[in-house]
Amino acid sequence: FLRDYLEVPEVNGVINQKVAMFCNGIIRVVSDITGKEIPNNDPFVRLLREPNYFQSQKEWMQQTGLFGEIYGNEFIFFLTPIGMPNSPKAMFNLPPDIVIVNEPGTPFFMETANKATYSYIWNGQKTPLSPESIIHINRANVSSSLNHSQTDLSIINYQNSYTLGTPVMVSQQMPIRNIRAAYEARNVMIENRGALGILSNGGTDGTGAMLPLDPKAKEALQKEYQNYGMTKNRMQIIMTSLNLKWQQMSIDVDKLKLFEEIAADFQSLCTGFGMAYEMFTANQTYDNKLRAERQTYQNTIIPMANEKIGAFNRKFKTQEKSWHVEIDYSYLPIFQENIREKSVSTKQMADAFAIMYRDGAITIEQYQSELLKLGIGGKS
Repeated sequence: FLRDYLEVPEVNGVINQKVAMFCNGIIRVVSDITGKEIPNNDPFVRLLREPNYFQSQKEWMQQTGLFGEIYGNEFIFFLTPIGMPNSPKAMFNLPPDIVIVNEPGTPFFMETANKATYSYIWNGQKTPLSPESIIHINRANVSSSLNHSQTDLSIINYQNSYTLGTPVMVSQQMPIRNIRAAYEARNVMIENRGALGILSNGGTDGTGAMLPLDPKAKEALQKEYQNYGMTKNRMQIIMTSLNLKWQQMSIDVDKLKLFEEIAADFQSLCTGFGMAYEMFTANQTYDNKLRAERQTYQNTIIPMANEKIGAFNRKFKTQEKSWHVEIDYSYLPIFQENIREKSVSTKQMADAFAIMYRDGAITIEQYQSELLKLGIGGKS
């Protein structure tokens, strides 16, 4: 899957776009009492703003997003002082291909909590990880065939794990192979195209057999042919007194439908990753692209982001605290337009109800009821 991401432009493009949209979110630590952001001097706020010594928040978000899309799993490790598990000093994204997940020995449905444990491989040495130091975010896995006790992600069979998530690319291997084959076919035709065709003597002898082209005439014709081409300093039309016959040899790429195949497979990738295909196509109107972008945020990006943030809230048990973590996309222009439209619509409806009340068409109770539906008024 990592090779697919690194080598197949369509896979790389759709994943990068999805992760870039995720990174547009603003992560905030919000007070449950005031509804406002907690000051930056709070230790947890500082951790989210500067996760570790070499990554900013956005760099950290991009990396964990890429790991999730490529591997179907994200392992967030919190570095804490000894004896202080609830006071992390830094957080890092562990590369999923170095993490080993040890499945519980009993059925998962017989446990009240996840009993899987984690280890990592570094320089050939396996080291266990404290369960309290890890947040494991995984994609959905509908498999229930637990017939092993230890799983290495680098050789994972995703059908044999309930703890590990299943990458989207598991379902996209056929389209990805088709794209690879189409690119390979085009590359072979470009690098090994050989002669464009055969230019032969069109004349025949008395028996109807084709006459061979005189070697001197052939050499002269070959030299003359070098003067023709599609650049401005060359001639485009061949004029000759020789009786010549042209036989095409090059492959008609259009007949192979390679471009159409890649487009169809890319559309499958977009569907698999939850990305609107219209965002990537040039022949779309501005409104269609805007609608596609908004749809992608609402149906894919925001739910995915809320899942990640929810993992932080569960990890730090914010339901027992006076603050919580949230991620916000409402500042984006596509949602600002929605807010303006809703505001105008609400004002128009409120004005209409006010007129109906003054005209006696509705009672004061009906008037108040309709305003409550618009989010106006209510008990203090």
